[in-house]
Amino acid sequence: MLSYFKNLVCLITWALGSVAYADAKGLEFDYSKVRYSTQVSGEWITIHIYFDDVSPMVEKNFLNSFRIGLDGSLKKNEFHAIRMNDSFRIPDNLAHEGRRGQFYFADYTVRNNKFRSLYNGLSLNEQVVVRGACQFIAANANDILEEAKAKDIYNQANSFFSEQHASKLRKLGNLCAEVSSRVYAKDLQAVLTAYGFDLGKIDGKWGPKSQAAYSNFLSSRGLPPTAKPSIEAFNLMRKELGVEAPRLLETSNTSQFFSNNGEINGIIWSLDKKLAARKTINVFRAWHLNEGTRGYGLYWSSNASPSKTAITLLTPLWNYYYPNKSYNYRGVEKFYMNRNWKHDAEYGKTIPLDYRSSEYRDWFEGLVGSQIRNSKANGVMLDWWHDRHEKSNGFSKSTVRKARHLLAEGLRKKFGPDFIIMGNVNWGDDTDVKHMNGVFMELYKSQANRLHSSNELRKIERTMIKYEKELLPPKIIALEGWRKTSVNMGNKRISTAINRDRNSASNRKMAKLMTAMSAVIPSNGYILYADNNQDTPDGDHGHIMYDFYKFDIGKPISAHIKIKNGVGFKYFEKGFIGYNITGQKHSVETNNGRKIAIEQMSGLFCKKERDDYQCLPSN
Repeated sequence: MLSYFKNLVCLITWALGSVAYADAKGLEFDYSKVRYSTQVSGEWITIHIYFDDVSPMVEKNFLNSFRIGLDGSLKKNEFHAIRMNDSFRIPDNLAHEGRRGQFYFADYTVRNNKFRSLYNGLSLNEQVVVRGACQFIAANANDILEEAKAKDIYNQANSFFSEQHASKLRKLGNLCAEVSSRVYAKDLQAVLTAYGFDLGKIDGKWGPKSQAAYSNFLSSRGLPPTAKPSIEAFNLMRKELGVEAPRLLETSNTSQFFSNNGEINGIIWSLDKKLAARKTINVFRAWHLNEGTRGYGLYWSSNASPSKTAITLLTPLWNYYYPNKSYNYRGVEKFYMNRNWKHDAEYGKTIPLDYRSSEYRDWFEGLVGSQIRNSKANGVMLDWWHDRHEKSNGFSKSTVRKARHLLAEGLRKKFGPDFIIMGNVNWGDDTDVKHMNGVFMELYKSQANRLHSSNELRKIERTMIKYEKELLPPKIIALEGWRKTSVNMGNKRISTAINRDRNSASNRKMAKLMTAMSAVIPSNGYILYADNNQDTPDGDHGHIMYDFYKFDIGKPISAHIKIKNGVGFKYFEKGFIGYNITGQKHSVETNNGRKIAIEQMSGLFCKKERDDYQCLPSN
């Protein structure tokens, strides 16, 4: 038999250390052989993985073989899900919409809690096998693709089996294994209570009473009372309890849980604490959270996952609705307009909403309230936050402006001063922000093969200075510049050639300049230097994480210091950052009397080393 975890018995012996738990081997993911098949149908590809003689035995699986699938789109050039309906029944309420009996593990089924709901309904043996299979995918992505390529006897998807796709498989496998490895505080409280340890209320909040109960349990087994919870230990506790073991109930990403390193998660910092944790350079992500949120201080989407340290925002649809997508806005039909919103084809059918009435505002506030309760987000980012809606809904600019003002006013009254209300103002410098405390400046340009011009940069500077004055605290300005694109991206968002183009000398210099502006002008600025929307047909905001984003000189100790129009700088604890959007070189006179030149159209990042400054090159 091939054991997937060579050290599992040792780990469990360390974690539980009791002969009473000696049947650890019964909860190892094990198998005799792995087989593969590749199925291509039109634009879709599925790799089936068969684990023969799997253990622990999966109930009602008479062939004693466990099967899992990897689904991808040849058209979109990506793997997008792990298929999980081949070895056990999928409840109707958890099945993929419109596909009874089918379930796909993906980022969205983690965010909407459906995967954890499915996992909790499985038997303990099935849970162990699912977790083990996901870990296998993460650890063997390249080998899986090699085997799948060999099974593609007609070479229908030959170009699909690349390192790019192996990376995506690893991400899917790791995410699945991570969610399967969570020990929710509420479930561990229930198990400890079943053992007879008193911890008070089973409420999912891990406090001193819960920790004392767990320590007492460990001591009763002759183990160090400081040992941390793990999924292996938790599963063995449940196995020993047998029929007395309580069912797993917790599913929410926002609830407290122990990760596989034994650390407690789900404790969300306050907005003030998140702001206090900001870095010198702060990067944000706009939508596309399935590509990762690590390293971002701010991100948003329609169902943004909670973060302990990053500011997270939801993007509720306020001016239109997608009836063919799974948003499920109860009661939204009442506000449908009998026309089509003028939207790009990639978004599908889009119906304008009549947002002018008090009835609509009450409905929208209720929608936002329910979404915030479920997500623990810090606020909302409202797209299309400008007055130019007339071509899509027929409303005049003054009508749109009044409606937006009343909508923001209502949200501010309902959710209070610490609630982030951000709007996508694009290039607009005339947006009413009386009740707003954030703006998203998505700086679109129709020509992808050029950099932002000097005139555009001057407008960006003026607009940022204006909103820095007018926004409510904490005055968040998220600046997104669009790069110069010199390659045909096709349907891809990531490739070696695309990343090389993103990191060209001209793009690096412009990204550095706009990063400097985001750090110097606003109180709380965030940066994203991204692709143009027209670069790909169905994906926006693609980017790379530049190395200079890691530049660290601590926190700001001054406000924006204006040298002249187009030139400014700000002091930080260990240096300064400056920008120059003019066509001539200008100097910054530092607090030690030294003059340092900021080259034309560039950003300057300088760190103080003893009595001098060491500065990054401009490109």
